[in-house]
Amino acid sequence: MARTIRRVALGLGALLALLVAVLVVRTLMFTSVQREAPPSTLAVEPGEVAARLGAAIRFRTISGPAGEGPAPFTAMQSWLAETYPGAHRVLLREAVDGINLVYTWGGSDPAQKPVLFIAHQDVVPVEAGTEGDWTHPPFSGRIAPCGDEPGDCVWGRGAIDMKAALVGLFEAVERLAQAGFKPRRTLVFAFGADEEVGGQGAAAIARLFEQRKVRFAWTLDEGLLITDGLMPGLDAPVALIGLSEKGYTTLELRARGEGGHSSMPPDTTAVGVLARAIERLEQDPFPRAIDGAVAEMFDRVGPEMGFGQRLAFANRWLFEPIIVGQLAGTPSTNALLHTTQAPTMLSASMQENVLPQVARAVINYRIHPRDSAASVLERVRAVVDDERVEVRRLEGGTHIDPAPVASADGPGHRIVEAAIRASFPEAIVSSGLFIAATDTRHFFPLADDSYRFHPIRMKPADGARIHGTDERLRVADLAGLVRFYHHVLQAAAQ
Repeated sequence: MARTIRRVALGLGALLALLVAVLVVRTLMFTSVQREAPPSTLAVEPGEVAARLGAAIRFRTISGPAGEGPAPFTAMQSWLAETYPGAHRVLLREAVDGINLVYTWGGSDPAQKPVLFIAHQDVVPVEAGTEGDWTHPPFSGRIAPCGDEPGDCVWGRGAIDMKAALVGLFEAVERLAQAGFKPRRTLVFAFGADEEVGGQGAAAIARLFEQRKVRFAWTLDEGLLITDGLMPGLDAPVALIGLSEKGYTTLELRARGEGGHSSMPPDTTAVGVLARAIERLEQDPFPRAIDGAVAEMFDRVGPEMGFGQRLAFANRWLFEPIIVGQLAGTPSTNALLHTTQAPTMLSASMQENVLPQVARAVINYRIHPRDSAASVLERVRAVVDDERVEVRRLEGGTHIDPAPVASADGPGHRIVEAAIRASFPEAIVSSGLFIAATDTRHFFPLADDSYRFHPIRMKPADGARIHGTDERLRVADLAGLVRFYHHVLQAAAQ
């Protein structure tokens, strides 16, 4: 018996030693995939760019019901023409459905598919009653000390989302035009005026391209950023290029019951039926996994981490359940792993002593690329599994499938990656999944690949500033932003 136990122990020890050896070897082979690029030498005076960005912010280009109509947009467009005369000399400008703009820089080789650059002119409103909470007035475009860190910031609505990109593209085109640059490939720019309220302007532009039978090699829009201090296990900033973006759908659940006086209620009311349906959904979330763009992200950032984390990411075949469990503990990383569901609206009786005949819930879904709007509806019905609850798409709501996953090794990705390395040499470049929505969704049927990257630095405290109070952008980051767009445009046009 003792001899048998020793044999079993030796066998288990050998298997354990083999497992450890496999894990260590795989970790040692899990090496950096960062591509080197010579740093940009483009001369940029960030203070001058900041002054022009501040001027753009002062135009109150608010979209939606809270806006002031087309006047601020046309005023800003006139300012762009005056401020960037070289760009407007080489670009063909077209207005689409009013104040949406298309610019075309014709290339010498019509056989090459053009490249599309997307930005939006509009901003979200400032929530009524919060104007006094701003350090500087929200449409002042003031250049003033950042306060909580060294240096100055450009303050105001749109500094991040996304007049910095709009100004950055014009800054780059202006420099190239003044230098006499002649593109070989055609470059196209689409600047919608209502991205923040659905992007109908971008949709109109996309229809125009479709009518003209234009097919793009790749597109670049806003999306992921340079995260600084947001990626656990990494001291260096991480620049994330979005390969896809989540889809969007909203479902409505309706439970019916007997109305009447609340003094004589049945054992089960419509509200109770609805509440149990929501509980079933929350107890059975969509499956979580690391795949697609998220797997690509960890394959690129994993080698830059310490040995312990490298070991885990190099051996996801063994450690994925542990990694997924840790990522699921934080809403921002949990959203990368699966389709999320968020009950956002509830309604039932209009009076406290009246039993509702109908109880209603609205649940918003952000759809992971492994799912679709149709599969979400099908799964929700299966999980609810109650004939008393009607599950349907919200009438008049937005229902969009996830975007196709772009190539992480395509020419567009390589150009964007090289531009990041040249403009922000301290950053680690990776790919990722964008969990929100952009105007890109209107164009990806017209492009081979679609990428989402906004060349600005985002620190932990900056997240609340997007669409929130005290939106601002560091003046020191503007040089890298202009260098990035200059590099991308020049490389894309060759």
